[in-house]
This record gives sequence, structure tokens and C-alpha cells, in this order.
Amino acid sequence: MLAGATARADAAQEPAHAAADTFDEAPPLDSTRLFVMPTAKTLEPGHGYVVGHEGFIPSFQVGVTPHFSVGGGSFFGLVNWVTPKVQVYNGAGNSVAVALLHFMVPGYGSLGLAYGAVTHTTRRGAWTIGAGQFYASVDDDWRWSEGASLIIVGGERRISPRTTFVTENYAGLERRRGTYHPNVALLMDGIRLERRQGRLLIDLGVLLFPAYGVPSPFLNWTVKF
Repeated sequence: MLAGATARADAAQEPAHAAADTFDEAPPLDSTRLFVMPTAKTLEPGHGYVVGHEGFIPSFQVGVTPHFSVGGGSFFGLVNWVTPKVQVYNGAGNSVAVALLHFMVPGYGSLGLAYGAVTHTTRRGAWTIGAGQFYASVDDDWRWSEGASLIIVGGERRISPRTTFVTENYAGLERRRGTYHPNVALLMDGIRLERRQGRLLIDLGVLLFPAYGVPSPFLNWTVKF
């Protein structure tokens, strides 16, 4: 009888353990960022993440208030950047934010992207659409981006409790000598692998410039704190 009661108790506990690892157990850990660009979601104050783009290009982002975060990064000191973001609306599954991706090139000046983003959260993921414009205050050789407009479309879709499909895509117009021309689009697709206990994320994907037609793999790692 004791053995039977123990077996029944173990059987009763199995769904509880399984439920901790079901498909809908929790949203992805890194829903405030796609592969590169942030979504309109916000970080909690004092929380953030460190990213190694392509495995070795470091950047970070940290929440300062419930609606403001800031971060930055560097490419061996040759190019440095800061990434402030302000969430202007959050409610009913929708978020809106405005942000800057501001690059500083020692000896040349600065350039960047000012943009806004809208994120809609679903049961198993989210999609984000954003639009922005490049600006520049650098020598003429670096003014390739000034005045160019950019559209960003991306999303996340959980395909297992620890795996999320992520897509991030760019298209827009570039101003050349006073006129606008279609610029080269960039497509990024891949998966995000999560290890929740260590708060470690690994992004494995492929990026493609359609005008060139040659895909390239990429790898990011993220540690959340």
C-alpha cells in the first residue's frame, strides 16, 4: 500500500515538473532586443545585458528607470557608440519607444540613427516595426549615411521552451547628391538558444545582403544581469 501511495504521489507530481518546461512557460529572456536593434520593450531598473556581437564585439544595455535605458559599446576603440532608449508608451500588449544609435569615430566625427519602434507582444512572441533616419557630423568621406531613411521589421517566435526564431530586416532610402535611391536591404534570420539558470543566450543565424546574394553566418552571445 505504501509503495502504491508513493507511486501515485510521484505520478501526481510529474505534471507539475513538466509544466515548468512547457512550451508556454515564459516569454523569451531577451525580448528587449532582436539580434542588433532593440524592440520597444524596456529593461527593469538595474537589470541589463552584455552582448558579444559576432562573438567578440562588446556592447551593453542597462535599465535606469522603468522607461529609460542606456548602453554603449566599442570596436577596438576605432568606433564607439551609445544607445539611449526611452519608452513612451506601454500597455495592452503594445509598446512604443524612441532611441538613438550614436556612433563616434575618433578623428572624424560622429554619425548615427534616430528611430522609433512599435512592438506588439503575442502569446508566443512579438513583432516589431520601426523607422528612422541617419544623421552625420563627420568628414565628407563618412557622409554616406546622412539623410538616409530606414525601415526595420522584425519579430520573435518561440518554437520550443528554450528556442526562439528571430528575424530582423532592413530596407530604406539613401540620399545621394540631393536625390533618394533604394539602399541595400539586409536580412537576418536565425535562432536564439536560452539557458535560463545561467541567463545565457546564444544567437545563431545568417545575414544576407540581397544585392550581393552571398549569405554570411553570425554568432552573438548575451549574458543578462
